[in-house]
Amino acid sequence: MTLLEIVAFKVHEISKFDAHFAAMKTDNGHSHGAVFYDQAGKVNIWDRVRAEILAHFQ
Repeated sequence: MTLLEIVAFKVHEISKFDAHFAAMKTDNGHSHGAVFYDQAGKVNIWDRVRAEILAHFQ
């Protein structure tokens, strides 16, 4: 894999992340519900989601 191919792959992965992250911050349309929210430049997870994660992974 060339350096250009590696960079292209990484840029594509970042853009996919951005799209998925944006979808996880909304509860509109075909989303699965809001998981994260931004507050003063900090990313937070909704309390209900946090509780479910902790219940399954502690």
